[in-house]
Amino acid sequence: NITKPPYRRFVNNTSWDKEYKMNHGKMPNDAWHGDPGASAAHRSRAGYLANVEFVDEGIGQILNALRDRNNVLNEFLIIWTADHGDMNGDHHLWRKGFPWEKSSHIPTIMCLPTKMNAADRVSPPKKARASQAIVEIRDVAPTIYDALGILQQVQQRDPLMNGRSLLPILKGQQTRVREWLDLEHSTLYDKNIHWNAIVGYINDETRSGSDEILWKYIFNAFDGSEQLFNLTNDPNETDDLAVNKDFKEVLGALRKRMVTQFEEEGRGVEFVRNGTLAVREKPMVWGGHFPCLKRSHSHLWFETPITIAK
Repeated sequence: NITKPPYRRFVNNTSWDKEYKMNHGKMPNDAWHGDPGASAAHRSRAGYLANVEFVDEGIGQILNALRDRNNVLNEFLIIWTADHGDMNGDHHLWRKGFPWEKSSHIPTIMCLPTKMNAADRVSPPKKARASQAIVEIRDVAPTIYDALGILQQVQQRDPLMNGRSLLPILKGQQTRVREWLDLEHSTLYDKNIHWNAIVGYINDETRSGSDEILWKYIFNAFDGSEQLFNLTNDPNETDDLAVNKDFKEVLGALRKRMVTQFEEEGRGVEFVRNGTLAVREKPMVWGGHFPCLKRSHSHLWFETPITIAK
């Protein structure tokens, strides 16, 4: 039964997502937005969930095999994550590459080896628990190196590794490893899908409880429009607060944070002009640590088409 939450599509036709709704009817197979109708959407989402369940069952077989071999499962550090989500019809959007939650917010499941769990935790876990810490896929490698006890040596040899170890969270020593995280994607599917975003907390003593609110700021590079969501109270991103004057200070603070980051990274006038986020009508990819660059270069940006030397 996929007619009840969380399996039912989530749309908000009276708000920002109505522009992605096409006329009801047949959609091309490669469409990235639109409403194919309840029946087609039902089949699509059912197929996607079946694929997820199939993978989950395969992972379960691996874990069961390790458990059956003298319970060696307890000797493993287990990390289960993915590289992206899928809008899957929510907000009339399909596929990946978007700044909104169903595409960019993915689960991460971790389990420490029993010996490490018992020796290093502040308090032994009684059951699995959820964490709202902001983490990303770049944190996987540092976490593994830290569990092996070689993180510092690796960082000395490879200063470009810029993720964070999640062991302090797993051991109950910290609740967060960062206060905010940046996201970005160059043009995808359409000229308007070209964005930068920040997800994080704002520590402001003048706003009661503000450091407990998780915000998302989106800058649409093609036309300079902005979005602001309170993910703590509105995880489905129904209410775009960028147009609400009551949140002008929050919007400005997150916008300033993005400007500061771009300036510190030396992205140049293509991204920031006179202290203001620049509109980028052409697709543009930026990377501070592109593998094709010499270490003496600090950054590189391309206007598509992109050709990277082999």
